[in-house]
Amino acid sequence: MKLRKKTTVEELMKQCPEVIAVFIQRKLGCVGCPTEAFHTLEDVAHVNGLELNSLLADLEQAIRSKEGP
Repeated sequence: MKLRKKTTVEELMKQCPEVIAVFIQRKLGCVGCPTEAFHTLEDVAHVNGLELNSLLADLEQAIRSKEGP
């Protein structure tokens, strides 16, 4: 999956459940949040004061580690 800043949290977690660990490790309340269907990764970064590219990099790493070499 190609991550984009406009990808919703719900879409990402459905397609790549391995990213749930990233949200938990960063202490983000995205998992189980009723707005996960509407919030984009850009929204998550903005609301939580995170650098978007750093968040995307962590999520991409989780996806790659699941896919293997």
